[in-house]
This record gives sequence, C-alpha cells and structure tokens, in this order.
Amino acid sequence: MRASVLCIPVDFALLANSSMQTELVSSSSCTRTPETYTCQVQRVTKNKALGKVYGLKESSCLNSIPNFHVTCGLPSDIMHDLFEGIVCDVIERVLLHFVMSKYITLEYVNEQIEEFPYYGSDKVNKPDVVPVSVSNFRFRQTAAKSRCCLRLLPLMIGHQIPYDDSKWEVLLLLLDVHDIAMSPVLSINDTILLDDAIHAFVEKFCLEFPDEKIKPKMHFLTH
Repeated sequence: MRASVLCIPVDFALLANSSMQTELVSSSSCTRTPETYTCQVQRVTKNKALGKVYGLKESSCLNSIPNFHVTCGLPSDIMHDLFEGIVCDVIERVLLHFVMSKYITLEYVNEQIEEFPYYGSDKVNKPDVVPVSVSNFRFRQTAAKSRCCLRLLPLMIGHQIPYDDSKWEVLLLLLDVHDIAMSPVLSINDTILLDDAIHAFVEKFCLEFPDEKIKPKMHFLTH
C-alpha cells in the first residue's frame, strides 16, 4: 500500500521556522502570491491541519475589495515589527551583555533615562525605567518609547562601552536601519541602501548572538 505523504510543490512552499536562522536574504521562492494564497486556502479548507503549514485559516474578507489582495496590498507594520519587536529584543540583549561585562549596571541605565536632557517630542516619549534584576530582565516599551531609547541610548551609555565591543555594533547597525526606514522620503537608491543595512544588521546579530533564534519579525525585515 502506498504511504500517505504530504507533498508541497516548491512554488507553494513558505519559509520553515528552522530556515529563518540561515535565510538572511529575501527570496522570491518563499513569497506568497495571490495564486499561491488561493491554492493554500483551498488546501486548508479541505484539511484544517495544513493551517499550521501555511499560516492560514481562511481567505481574508479584504480580498473581496475590487483590485485588492492581502498578499500585495498590506504594508509592513513598522511600529509592531520594528519598534515593539526587534528594537526591544536587541536593546535587551545588548544591555544584558554590557551588564554582564561590567561596563554598566541597570541602575546606571535608569539614572541616564531619568536625567537625560530630552527635547521636543522626546520629552513625551521618554523611555520607562528598566527592571534592575538581571535574572528576569525584560526590555518592553511602547513603539514611541523604544524608538526614543534606540536613538538616544548611544548618547546615554556610549561613553561607558569599549569602542571595540562587537555587540555594540549590533545596536549601531540597527540604528542605521532605523535612520533609513524612518526617512520621510526614500528614493530607489535609498531602498538598496536599506536592503544592505538590513542584511548587515541581521548577519551581525546572528554572529554575535548565535544562541538567539531569529524571530519572524526580524525575518520580515528582509522583505
């Protein structure tokens, strides 16, 4: 008797969770199109178990809008993906590294947050103080506060960090991504620079924090 095998054609394949750790450049082979989306929805309708394979439950109601499809009409969410996700994760990792390396303490970070001479909108978006316990340290802020912290952290603690600390570079590379992504106007050439900046950041993060798994939000940057 022939065994039952789940066969997924290459053009319908999405990026597996394990592949996110090595696929650091966007590839058209894992990009969903309206055609592959429709095919995947049909498969999930027949077999609900495939919902976990494709990350779909049913077709979006937004697809009923004329000349619109969710696979090519929904922009990336920079607040959710970058500022409430990647930025928080990276700041958390580098701060823990700096504390464990005895460059700074979390109490010192809080002093800098409280005493920094904020100006303009930064006064409203001043970061919250961080927990001082290393054992359960988590850096979680709103999008506006995490962005403020990313921009100002080099001014707050940079003078305490050795210039050759390689993990400090991870934060600076992320700041490069931020500066281009938040530009009010981007040319085609700027998008190429953004692509290069993202690849440099993700590659450096993987190199410096090999035990940290690449999360979907960080992979979304490559797209």
